[in-house]
Amino acid sequence: LYILVSELREVLTIIRSSKARCFSALLSEYFGLWNVVDWTSILVGCITIFYYFRARMLCGLVNQILPEMIDASLNPPGRAEYHAIALKFFLATEDLMLATKGSTVLLCLYPLIIMLRLFKSFQAQPRLAIVTATLKTAAPDLGHFFIVFFCVFFCFLVNAILSFGQDMENFSSIDRAMNTVFLAMFGDWDWTAMREIGGLKSGFWFWMFMLVMVLVLLNMLL
Repeated sequence: LYILVSELREVLTIIRSSKARCFSALLSEYFGLWNVVDWTSILVGCITIFYYFRARMLCGLVNQILPEMIDASLNPPGRAEYHAIALKFFLATEDLMLATKGSTVLLCLYPLIIMLRLFKSFQAQPRLAIVTATLKTAAPDLGHFFIVFFCVFFCFLVNAILSFGQDMENFSSIDRAMNTVFLAMFGDWDWTAMREIGGLKSGFWFWMFMLVMVLVLLNMLL
């Protein structure tokens, strides 16, 4: 609430003091990375509160329907009536689970947004601002580096799926292979299982991956 009031006050101050039009004044004097972070935190916080209260309301609804469902299970009425009660109960339960899942995801996301707001606060102290200034200066170079990095990583990923996907569960799908290849960059791999598929093929892929991804690209980043 404090962040919302502060942002609205800043918007009104800019609109009143600027000689340009409303949108032009906001675009030139207000919109920036940290203001976007602030509004994102406000938006995610409001949606999280909405999902939380929606989950609480749906939980009460499920608790109201539950005795009726239990009674219908112990003393079955007609088939159509039982089907209607069961359908109402399971639909309410499904809505409750979706609301709870949405609330949980947003609660996991919110601390990351608060972390970004901490970087904004660091600018008030020169020593702490070194981190944000360094990231800001290095951002263009990091962006170009990660374009190359992910292109090469994706090529090794596809090669690993085609080479080992039929025989190893860890390479059987894109998400599993991505996790396995990422862990391999940091020294976590199952060489025994890879060698059983084919020593020459596994060794060629492994050494190429280590030379290009770890010794070259990863060390360039570090």
